[in-house]
Amino acid sequence: MSKSHLPVLGVGPLYVAILGLLTGTALLAYVCGVIAFADIQAMWLRIGLGIVGGLIALAGVAVWIAVVFRSRIVARIKDGQLVRTGVYAWVRHPIYSSYTLMAAGLLIALGNWVLLGAPVLLWGLLSMMMVATEERWMRERFGTDYENYCKQVNRCIPWPPRDSNVL
Repeated sequence: MSKSHLPVLGVGPLYVAILGLLTGTALLAYVCGVIAFADIQAMWLRIGLGIVGGLIALAGVAVWIAVVFRSRIVARIKDGQLVRTGVYAWVRHPIYSSYTLMAAGLLIALGNWVLLGAPVLLWGLLSMMMVATEERWMRERFGTDYENYCKQVNRCIPWPPRDSNVL
């Protein structure tokens, strides 16, 4: 790696563009009635999915706020640091995860059988992109420290830390 630090943006712009395109296409299909045949009819289930989807989207907003306003991630990347505290103790790729949570929550809240599978595809896409790019860079840069971090912290789904020492 020729720079002294990892790329600040990483594959973020590409992932967010793909995520936006997929989510926008799904929303357009929903609004235009293309997938109306798959609308969930049971009102109790639609309401439940609306609540769950809304909570997932709000969790995405909370993760995004934690990264952008609390972690000082850009400065830490430029300093060449492996960040393992704060929101990074809960998820290895919090910015991308936040966008994915927001999109997934929105799609779940629409209450359509076709769209319920979309979050799985979004997580799969995120995982493949991270393994092929940023995680490879991090392994090259930080070696065993990053390997140990990976054993303790989920890649894409925020979850309480397995090791209380990382908080």
